[in-house]
Amino acid sequence: MMNTMIGKWKLVVSTGGIAGQTIYPPVGSNYTLTLNNDSTYQRHINGLSDSGTFTVIQVKSEPNWNSVPGPGIVFSKGPSWPMLYRLGMDSLVLSDYISDGYTSVYLRVH
Repeated sequence: MMNTMIGKWKLVVSTGGIAGQTIYPPVGSNYTLTLNNDSTYQRHINGLSDSGTFTVIQVKSEPNWNSVPGPGIVFSKGPSWPMLYRLGMDSLVLSDYISDGYTSVYLRVH
C-alpha cells in the first residue's frame, strides 16, 4: 500500500484543533508534501523546505486503544505522535493521532 502514497501531494484544507477550525491555504501559496520510494520526504511551504524520513506503521484508529488498528505514518521531524492516513484515488488524508488534532487533505500533483 505504501507505493500508492509515493508522489507529490498539495495541501487543500486542514480542519480540527480545539476550536474546530477549517483552514485553507491562501490563494497562490504552495504547500506540498513529497513522499519518496526510499522513505524520505520533503515538505515545501512557500519557499521554506523541510526534509527527513518517514515510516509506515500500524496504529489504533481511535485513542481509546480498543478499536481496530489502522495505517499510520511517522515523520522524523515534526510531531512525535503518528498520523493516521487514508488514501483515495488522488487524495491523501493525514490525521493527527491526538485529541483536538488536525486532519489535512492533500491532492496528488500530476
